Amino acid sequence: MKTQLLTIGALALSLLTASAQEIATWAGWKKAAVTYTFDDAPNEWQSHNWAATEMNKYGFPGTFYIVTNWGNFSNYQTLASKGHEIGSHTVSHSGNSSELASSQNAINSTISGQKCITIAYPNCNVIANTLQYYIGGRICGGQTNSKSPNDFSRLDSYICGNQGKNSTSAITQIFQGAAGSGGWAVLLIHGIQGMQANGSYSPLAQDAFKGSLDFLNQNKSTYWVATFRDAILYIKERNAASFKKTAESDSEVSYTLTDNLDDNTYNYPLSVKVPVPDGWSDFIVTQNEEEIEFSISGDEVYFEAVPDGGTISLVSAGAIVPDPTFTVTVPDGDWCKDSSYTVNWTMTGEAKDSYSLYWEAGGDADAISVSSATASSEWTNEEGTFSWSVDNILTDDGAHGENSRWGAQTNENEYVVLNLSKTQTVGGVEIDEFTEYGTVSDFEIQVDENGSWKTVYEGTTIGENFKASFSPVSTSKVRFFIKAASGININYVYVTGLSSMLLKDGISASGSYKFTPSVASAGILSIKKPSGKTLGSSSDIVITNCGVEEPSTPSAPSTPSAPSTPSLGNACYEGGGYTGPSCDGEGSGAYFTGVYRNLFSEYLGKTQEEVDAKIESLWNHFFGGQNNKTVYYTVGSDMAYILDTGNNDVRTEGMSYGMMICVQLDKKEEFDKLWRWAKKYMQYKSGDQREGLFAWQLTTDGSVKGSSCAPDGEAYFITALFFASHRWGDDGEINYGAEAQYILKEILDKPGRQNGTVSPIFNLDSYLINFGETSYGFTDPSYNLPGFLELWARWTDTNKDFWSKTAKASRDLLYKSSHSTTGLFPDYSQFDGTPYRPDWCSYESDYYKYDAIRCPMNVGMDYHWFGTDERQKDMMSRILNFFKKDGYQHGYFQVNGSNPSGGYSEGMAGANGVGVFALEDEALAKEYINKMWSTPAPTGQYRYYNGMVYMLSFLHASGNFKIWKPEIEVNEVIKEGKGSVEYNGKTYTESTTFCEFVDCEYNNVSIIIDEESTGISDAADNNASDFCYFDKETGVISVKSADVVENVTLCDLNGRLLLSEDGSEVEVSALSDGIYIVRVQTVSGNVQYCKVSISK
Repeated sequence: MKTQLLTIGALALSLLTASAQEIATWAGWKKAAVTYTFDDAPNEWQSHNWAATEMNKYGFPGTFYIVTNWGNFSNYQTLASKGHEIGSHTVSHSGNSSELASSQNAINSTISGQKCITIAYPNCNVIANTLQYYIGGRICGGQTNSKSPNDFSRLDSYICGNQGKNSTSAITQIFQGAAGSGGWAVLLIHGIQGMQANGSYSPLAQDAFKGSLDFLNQNKSTYWVATFRDAILYIKERNAASFKKTAESDSEVSYTLTDNLDDNTYNYPLSVKVPVPDGWSDFIVTQNEEEIEFSISGDEVYFEAVPDGGTISLVSAGAIVPDPTFTVTVPDGDWCKDSSYTVNWTMTGEAKDSYSLYWEAGGDADAISVSSATASSEWTNEEGTFSWSVDNILTDDGAHGENSRWGAQTNENEYVVLNLSKTQTVGGVEIDEFTEYGTVSDFEIQVDENGSWKTVYEGTTIGENFKASFSPVSTSKVRFFIKAASGININYVYVTGLSSMLLKDGISASGSYKFTPSVASAGILSIKKPSGKTLGSSSDIVITNCGVEEPSTPSAPSTPSAPSTPSLGNACYEGGGYTGPSCDGEGSGAYFTGVYRNLFSEYLGKTQEEVDAKIESLWNHFFGGQNNKTVYYTVGSDMAYILDTGNNDVRTEGMSYGMMICVQLDKKEEFDKLWRWAKKYMQYKSGDQREGLFAWQLTTDGSVKGSSCAPDGEAYFITALFFASHRWGDDGEINYGAEAQYILKEILDKPGRQNGTVSPIFNLDSYLINFGETSYGFTDPSYNLPGFLELWARWTDTNKDFWSKTAKASRDLLYKSSHSTTGLFPDYSQFDGTPYRPDWCSYESDYYKYDAIRCPMNVGMDYHWFGTDERQKDMMSRILNFFKKDGYQHGYFQVNGSNPSGGYSEGMAGANGVGVFALEDEALAKEYINKMWSTPAPTGQYRYYNGMVYMLSFLHASGNFKIWKPEIEVNEVIKEGKGSVEYNGKTYTESTTFCEFVDCEYNNVSIIIDEESTGISDAADNNASDFCYFDKETGVISVKSADVVENVTLCDLNGRLLLSEDGSEVEVSALSDGIYIVRVQTVSGNVQYCKVSISK
């Protein structure tokens, strides 16, 4: 089997050797997987038999789903015998979980030669406990599955026929999108037009079906056509597999391919490759001592192997003659262009071929092996059916990106990271740009250097077939960082190694060569085999123009140091919402220190630029356009709501989460739109017994679906409104602070004290949040937000004594509800932490399932903000170690860890990452933060809940989820002296300004050093011989001096230059009111300072 290597360009001919063993993303090393599924068997037998016959012509298998009580389905045995899968569509086409096992048993007893292990849900509604019986279940949200889906009970598909995709072009566009993303496209087909009952529900046109098959047949090198079952088996085995070299001798190399899955089910062969051992030309490949087929491409061996199927061995069948080695020596020091130098080499060993001497400089066509590519964002159309994926840059479409390219969502600070298969020597890039929709105007090529990005090339234009080279450097990652553009559309980015210039061939013994370089560059001299394998190289050589002045090369930015506590001088407070230190309490958290940790920088070495780009891409993903990614939908010009896309309704958790995201990212317009909608439609008005509270569930037109309250919504509404009040003020249309105080008062001001009556949202005896206003006797652990409660106790105008006791009660509840071994929290609990399922509850609310995924986020936030409860370290250690031991496979458990089901979701990846704030195990912390960073944002029908938790988590982990406190008083401290000034034990000899937090007071400090005179007086002393003052009538600062004034410069208290004018006056009417430093230089060279208050 000949396969396409994941290499940019041709096989590398310079410094490359075969990579280590590797497992293909998809079978046969294809770029994407495609599955045809057919529903409503046996009623659609005529359609299904016709479709299977067409697929058999190409050797493509399909999956046919049977409703077992709809008649005799034994004729489907003929399809199974041809390699097609037969799966379950339940017994009666219902969502009853009791039919999961019975339909499976009926199929297994009728269809031989295969097991029924997948299901297609009737009406696409997920059935509880599916994964106890099946390896996967199919929904129909109209999305392409990723190469590693998070939840195998919710695998997506596209409806085909007159209710969906009904043309060849519509279907092949889905396939092309899957190839672009490296994902898995699943088609849902019922019947075929022209067959019995004309194909029944949503019949697919025959031409569309046959056209799609023909397209796949013409592109067999790109698409793996698999049954639903086989695709799932491959994914799970690939993700669970461990592929290791275990032994090596002159005549045999052995590997193991293992996984932790049930071998009775998971025994599908994986596509793998290993390097050809040096010197081998004749060998066989075996697994479990049985010979298997293989193919060779370049220096790599390709074959199929079954995990846990026994030892894999490459066994030599002929004499092995090792390659010779060469020692290449060159004159020391830099070389000069156009001068001659003698290169010597000695050969050790027997020559098996003739070899060649190459000069290898940075850049040109020799490619570097790339294992994967990631991007800051990817452009997707509004319908969400097509995207310009980053994986497209790994290949040239032959049309400069017209047919296949990477596109970004924005036009600045976007990037692509190319992950090399190993550390390699790179020396250049080749980039091809599609320019029809704009061009790049400022970019950098960067390489990873010990966890930080080092710039090795800077440029301004790209266009078609752009090439650039730079001094060779060894790295495992290369980043193409676009700082500015009018549009970003890139056909390919090739990372190149060292360009090879043949100097001498026919080498078979020791010898020498006189080399006269004609171009200034840097590189090495190498002797290679005809295959490109390097047998020996010189030390690094630098060739210069020797006396001719070269254009200077921009220096690379310095490597960032490890994260440290920033000084206040780097971010002085300028009024409004305050996020700095506070003294009202004891703790080690950000509330007291003003320091918000960035876990991505701390554990992964991400630059602030990368983190900012990630957050911006998430904002664009969820809030940036009404497509299959967004959850933010505008209503008219002044309102908006957050849509629960899985249920097509609006909920208080989503609305309040959305407002919190907006206030943290300074998105006032979007915040106000959400609040207007929530206040108009969700909040109960004066006179209602629920006054001030919110109906938890509404339709998108504002009609009430669920009239009771879900208090996590009230909690986030209150806190987000407080933050908005402090950050943006209350002088505009919305008095945020008053709205927060009103809700905070009303959630306690309710008469009931028992279940079934409208009661306070907090239990007045336990100080704990209730499950709802009519559910007074139990709680939801994920509603417990001690970090928020600490702030309410400080900021409330009412019930201050009550609120002062709630944070501790909430922390105690979280600790008690965290299982002593697994750390898992239940969705609902009693006030003593015992898992609880009310009689009316339709699901296992005493399990860790839906709500509970937020608990690690709540605990991590509280520890990060306040750091007062050391028990939280133990809680997070338990739960994070539990999920690691589970292999991040499942999402639902009994709290003791039994009965695993569901998948590890994006929301869990985020929330558990926030739990790292309270984790002491640095290796485990890094693993969770890396998993969080690499987990893509959810898309499709079920993106809402996971997506909101995911985005909140990213704000926390990036240091962007801050406590916005009320405005504080700032002391202006001025210290002036001649020559030097002593302040707080330090001597200053130059004028400066800085801010500090000392003895619970915030100071803006100005150090003013007078050099040659006693200084210029402040405006208050207008009788002095030297002074400066502000005239509010003219808007001018004037300086009077005994010497002639040459220049006046104005700075703010942070030392930032604002204005500079020659002469003794500077016009400042455009500046805001405040205090400024004036620097005065006289014609005699004296420099003097004064401080002026501008007040209009």
